[in-house]
Amino acid sequence: MLLALMVLYLGSLFAAGAYCEYKIRTIKRELTHTLSSFIMPGVDADGKPTPSEMALVVDEVGKVLGAQIAIQIKARLMQEASVGARLQNRVTEGIVQDLATESNPLLGAVMARFPSLRKMAAKHPEAAMQVLGLVQGALSGNVKGGGPLGNGDNGASVQERLKKM
Repeated sequence: MLLALMVLYLGSLFAAGAYCEYKIRTIKRELTHTLSSFIMPGVDADGKPTPSEMALVVDEVGKVLGAQIAIQIKARLMQEASVGARLQNRVTEGIVQDLATESNPLLGAVMARFPSLRKMAAKHPEAAMQVLGLVQGALSGNVKGGGPLGNGDNGASVQERLKKM
């Protein structure tokens, strides 16, 4: 009887092992089929080859990464260009300020007092000469046009005439 129980026990172990091996082979076959269909290109109804799902995923990931890299490169280049342009503008303004002060201390003082004028003069040097003419006219009281500076008030002080400007 003991022998029969041992044979029965060993038989059930063998059957359980065979069933586990069967299930493992079935799962392996299904997994291989699923991975193959994901990786291998397919064929549509007309017989034309279609890209695999993996190829489509890799393509989309590549597009997203490429777009992000392009955005980062563009931002970096624009930042460097912006820094360069600001530096160039500052240098130009400094040169204009120094040249104006050297050639005409009055124009240099006006440009030092009015930074927007200094920026305009750096871009348009003829504007600086027009301002110099206005300032000299205001100081002498001979500004033409009857505007706020040329109101005929030659007795006004220089400060009052500059304030009206």
